[in-house]
Amino acid sequence: FNKIADATDAYYTITQDMDFTGVTFTPISTFSGTLDGNGKTISNLTFTVGDGNRGIFAVNNGTIKSLNVTGATLTKNGSLDNNGGTGILVGVNNNKISNCVINSSSLNATLNSTTTDTGIGLLCGRNNESSIISESTVNGGNITIQGTNPSNIGGLVGYNYKGEIEFSFVKQHPSNTEITNITYTSSGSSANIGGLIGCIYGCKIKGCSANININTSNAQVALKIAGLIGDAFTKWDATATIEGCYAVGNLTFNTTQTYGGFAGSLGGAGAKTLKNCYTSVTCSPKTDHAFTGSSPQAVTATDCYFIKGTQSEDLSIANVVSSTVDNLKSKLSTFNNLRWDNYEFAIGSTDAEPLIIQKKQ
Repeated sequence: FNKIADATDAYYTITQDMDFTGVTFTPISTFSGTLDGNGKTISNLTFTVGDGNRGIFAVNNGTIKSLNVTGATLTKNGSLDNNGGTGILVGVNNNKISNCVINSSSLNATLNSTTTDTGIGLLCGRNNESSIISESTVNGGNITIQGTNPSNIGGLVGYNYKGEIEFSFVKQHPSNTEITNITYTSSGSSANIGGLIGCIYGCKIKGCSANININTSNAQVALKIAGLIGDAFTKWDATATIEGCYAVGNLTFNTTQTYGGFAGSLGGAGAKTLKNCYTSVTCSPKTDHAFTGSSPQAVTATDCYFIKGTQSEDLSIANVVSSTVDNLKSKLSTFNNLRWDNYEFAIGSTDAEPLIIQKKQ
């Protein structure tokens, strides 16, 4: 596997699981070939990186598919590149990631410079224009951020710049019930933190969810935090479509920070279309921004709901309304009007997650 760096434009198929305990690993700087993980698992990979884009693959210009990563630990010390990213699998994605899974892994970052439009995520740091992440999952894990650098932090992806993300999830680990945790104590000037994505700038997001614990209570800086997307602010030259997505879990913050159960911000002049989305996030200490936390602009919503908390009247959005668990379950057929080819909504096994997304039976 280490020798992939010697021919980064080739086609690779992994034929057996690999345990990296005690094995030195050097991240692959730029990959432009195809890596077919073949459903195999890389386990116990531990590596420390410095400045720049970083991950198992720092920059992906090719295709990475069907790879599982379990028990990885990535420690990031230093700065991020402008428009760059750090993630356990990929730092910056410029093409395609599909059917990849990150299990019980940790990303610990101490950031020390001022850069712009950067991303940190357990799967991928930054997903760029015309790139796609599909059918990929984070099962449990931890992100810990400290230092002085502002950034965009997400359980799946840190920053999504006009890219597409579909049928990808941040889930409770199926075997040990571990929920992904994001802990932010940085003294940077600002950050955007979301259970799925830290920040978007134009996008198409379809059939995605996040089950997340986010704690920023010890960070005395300006933050936008949310169960799904920290900052969905979109300018006039971009549009965002978010359909069939939801967030559950917990947000813990201090009262100076901007929070939302679904999105921290839905501002900007760019059109934002929300369809068949819901949130059931417990917010503490305040509960009056159950869906969004700052003034929405250019938002068109259809069949969107929040279960916990209330939504301040001055931040309300037409067709985003309060719902009970039972009422949301009764909307199952409405949610399935999206008519996806291979996925569908189903009734969840617990009230904490009333509707879930699953492959069609």
